[in-house]
Amino acid sequence: NKMMMMMIEGKEASHSSTDDSGGIEELKKSADGVVAHLKDINGLAVSADDNLVATGSSDRTVKLWKANDLTSPLATLKGHKRGVWSVVFSPVDRVVCSSSGDQTIKIWAVDGDFACLRTFQGHEASVTQVCFINAGTQLLSASSDAAVKLWTIKTNECINTFAEEAHEDKIWALRCWGDGGSIVTGGEDSRIVFWHDATEEEEEAERMEREHNILKEQELRNCLRNKEWAKAIRIALKLSHSRQLFKIFRHLYRHASTDEVLREALGDCTIEERARIVLWSREWNTHTDYVPVAHFVLSRLLREHALLDGANTTVSSEIRQPLREAAQHIIRYSERHLKRLDKLLQRTYLLDYMLASTSILQELPDSRAINDGGKNEYLLGGGALPAEVESSDEDD
Repeated sequence: NKMMMMMIEGKEASHSSTDDSGGIEELKKSADGVVAHLKDINGLAVSADDNLVATGSSDRTVKLWKANDLTSPLATLKGHKRGVWSVVFSPVDRVVCSSSGDQTIKIWAVDGDFACLRTFQGHEASVTQVCFINAGTQLLSASSDAAVKLWTIKTNECINTFAEEAHEDKIWALRCWGDGGSIVTGGEDSRIVFWHDATEEEEEAERMEREHNILKEQELRNCLRNKEWAKAIRIALKLSHSRQLFKIFRHLYRHASTDEVLREALGDCTIEERARIVLWSREWNTHTDYVPVAHFVLSRLLREHALLDGANTTVSSEIRQPLREAAQHIIRYSERHLKRLDKLLQRTYLLDYMLASTSILQELPDSRAINDGGKNEYLLGGGALPAEVESSDEDD
């Protein structure tokens, strides 16, 4: 009622005003209304050249009309399986886009055979709004599960889903300006949310992070060259270089005198970093050649820092649960490794027995060469020639 009163007061003021600004003062329908669809019309759009009108309805169809002749539709576009919520024309191409309760977005040709050119799937609820951005090369869509998605038309891919927590309920309104650089959404939670293009900011942040990582990697190489193992461990953890970290641990494992260095480095790590080492050790433990190093690190982590101890209040439940799962994984693989070592040990016993049962381990006398018609025969242990050989010699 309050809005109605404001409109009435504004109209009366315009009639009594003597200022002729050339603005619109009266509207008159050009023709009687037309029953365009079988059900509610939820969306309406006008093309950039003002020649076409598109309507989307709950009857699951999109209809195209000539702007100067609304008596009969130019085309009826069928393909959605549920009602159409919104329609919008491309600012560049001769196409129209529609969004539907069937969780899809479709692009249709507005001339020729009026075919469906592309279908975008990815929303998990009704797509309530859609709009073209970036010179008609991308789409923004909003849905009833409070999700906003960005699509690339050429590849049919959803390249990003934006903060679903921005709205607590269905998004009913979506508008863009500045070619998509600024966006506003309105939802059933009575909130409006403004968005802006942060692509350049993200790229700048990524560039700075790359430069920072390059400097850290150079610092890591310097630490390895100078054998500053504790500092190298901390840098490798910051860079998430699990392979480089394993090489450092392997060096410490092979040099017992550096055990204190490992204890110092692990003591300086945060709970999250120690947990990450345990998770990496789980992967190392699956490889036969890496098992000793994995156990070397795990024994110090679990004994001295009690990561799996329920009484350790410094370890949060979010960290402890993955650690317990990793521990079960490590135990299973370690049991396999122990069984394999037991089998190898049993085979060494058999080998010792076989070697002890032969004369190979005894001191062997020198070989004696016997010349037989230019042929050399070697008799080990000074044994005599067989009888048949001796008899053949006598015959000769």
